[in-house]
Amino acid sequence: MNSFFSLYLTNLFLVGGAGLLTTFLALYLVQQDASTFWIGAMSSLYYLGLMLGSKVGYYLISGVGHIRTFAASTAIVTACVAAHGVVDSYYVWLVLRLLVGIGMMCNYMVLESWLNEQAAHEHRGQVFAYYMITSYLGMMAGQFALSNFPDLGHAVLFFVCIALSIGIVPIATTRRIHPRPLKPIR
Repeated sequence: MNSFFSLYLTNLFLVGGAGLLTTFLALYLVQQDASTFWIGAMSSLYYLGLMLGSKVGYYLISGVGHIRTFAASTAIVTACVAAHGVVDSYYVWLVLRLLVGIGMMCNYMVLESWLNEQAAHEHRGQVFAYYMITSYLGMMAGQFALSNFPDLGHAVLFFVCIALSIGIVPIATTRRIHPRPLKPIR
């Protein structure tokens, strides 16, 4: 599984940043005495974004390829994270959560289609087991990192942006052969 190390490392940082953001936003809203409606809406729109992102990701990957889709999606997610620190409107945050969900799904599609295409049939289960391990480790690391920010200030958002940005580097510099372009089917 050493041959997929760059993709696993990318996943670790990506999921770590996304997990930190999700937990931070929920705790921040509680600290601001937001109603459970807003907290639930933020989570719901993220998952709606994941659903919509499956369509957006398909068209992006088939149109511009895996690496460009990943770079563009991660840039949008990073910009949305930074915007949380600039705009303090729950309505805008709902839109940002939707966009983060769409962008993250595009990234997951790139990583998983890349692994699926290039994993040997007899090792596919093992390849995806390591992928899931890095996902869970990333989620744990993101939430553990939150314990270093007891005041829940904007420094957390900077940390998320850093994690997401670092996550681009391993996949952008990998020596692995890029997956074949998608052939649209109807």
